[in-house]
Amino acid sequence: SACLERFTAPMPAGVRPEKYDATCDVSLAIAKYGASLPWYRLARMQESFGVPMPESVQFERCEAVADSALPVFLHLRRMAADGEVVYSDDTRVKILSCLKENEELEEEERRATQTSGIVVKAGSHWIALYANGRRHAGENLDELLKKRSAGLEAPIQMADALAANWSGEEETIEAKCLAHARRKFIEIERAFPGECGRVLDAIAK
Repeated sequence: SACLERFTAPMPAGVRPEKYDATCDVSLAIAKYGASLPWYRLARMQESFGVPMPESVQFERCEAVADSALPVFLHLRRMAADGEVVYSDDTRVKILSCLKENEELEEEERRATQTSGIVVKAGSHWIALYANGRRHAGENLDELLKKRSAGLEAPIQMADALAANWSGEEETIEAKCLAHARRKFIEIERAFPGECGRVLDAIAK
């Protein structure tokens, strides 16, 4: 008897056995983290396309992308730790979980949240790393340089003079950025071409 037996029909030609194609996973990750679309809005959009995908499934698919990309990220971070020149800076960012934590902390314990951008010249490669959280660029750079190979010379660190960029636990050659100051001379160059030209030439050198 064939009672309770199950027979699976073969997949049509050209249809892969995987339920989710890699392009689906990447598209979800870009929509969420590149375009900053909330999960619930993406779920509504998917439903309108006739392909429902709940928020929890979207999260699982994006986690699969992160797991696949993690070895690449770790390798890039190791390469960046051995780089010759480092550019670093912060920009403010709102992280809801950190804002909620701040409500439970004493005022003196609260810290702002920021995204640290760290761009590293490592040989012929340029590597861009981002860190989001309570730590400033200087602290995030120290964390990166702890992974630096022994015996290498200290890297050149280019950043503006904000103290948060220079925590100083790991040795770097300081090269203070003059971009903000230079911009002011660009703004008034038309009115004072001779004077500004002299300053801009000096900065260029």
